[in-house]
Amino acid sequence: MLIRCMKEVGVPAEIKVYLEDANQAYSFGVWCLLEEIFTEDMGMLLKRIDGVSATVALRDADIYVTPFSAGIDRICAYMFSHHKKNFLLIGISIGQNLPIVENLFPCLQGSVFIRRTDSVEQVRHKVSQAWTMSNEKKEEKCRSCRRLLLTAGEKRVIYYLDKGFSVSQIGSILGIGMKMASQRKREVMRKYNLHSDVELWNFLNKWREYLIPSE
Repeated sequence: MLIRCMKEVGVPAEIKVYLEDANQAYSFGVWCLLEEIFTEDMGMLLKRIDGVSATVALRDADIYVTPFSAGIDRICAYMFSHHKKNFLLIGISIGQNLPIVENLFPCLQGSVFIRRTDSVEQVRHKVSQAWTMSNEKKEEKCRSCRRLLLTAGEKRVIYYLDKGFSVSQIGSILGIGMKMASQRKREVMRKYNLHSDVELWNFLNKWREYLIPSE
């Protein structure tokens, strides 16, 4: 267990942390590392938020840690816009690649993304740097968000993939052929930065409410 080093000069600021991750062992490791960074290195007091909903935690937390399946960083995450001024979102990236920072929507600007396989020093550097920058970032409103849209054809293909149909079957159902169905599937994966069928299925399982077929 880490021993909190309280600095003799003044009372350290309190930072509220919310950890939304089912992997308890990893969450504990993140918590210990945050204590090292903010308590031991910066002399701040950390307080963990427990027993509240994610919505309530977002409004009260200074640091919010949550898993990010591949692709969900490309969907409007308006819920993350309701937070304190100096707020840091730490996304645990689940997928082959980290989100493309330049493509993040305003609600996710200034967030830091880490992998479970990152070393302690890599995470420490990313979090420390992001926390410093969080005090300098310019707040943007949701109305400035350019939402990523799918075409009607792409929505239909994804709809049937989510229902368990193969690309070949979807091509027959929609009357577009296997080649076109496969092309539309690849285009959706490109838009959402998905690199495998596993990432696609995880994406659909979490965000299928956004992907409905056009009338």
